[in-house]
Amino acid sequence: MDLITFQEADARLYREQVRTRDLIARLEEAAEPDQEEIAAQQGRLEALGRVQKRLRGQRTQPPLQKR
Repeated sequence: MDLITFQEADARLYREQVRTRDLIARLEEAAEPDQEEIAAQQGRLEALGRVQKRLRGQRTQPPLQKR
């Protein structure tokens, strides 16, 4: 199993969240939106958010403060 840094994990989660949001938008714009697929992707997006929150809670160092 490869270990990755928190920054890499954050970046991967962010990319997946963006990809999932884009997919939801495309599904909603379809001529006949697939409501089941939209709901599934929204559930996935919520799960990614929970993973991101849990990951940030496990940091050994506080996140950098923006000035």
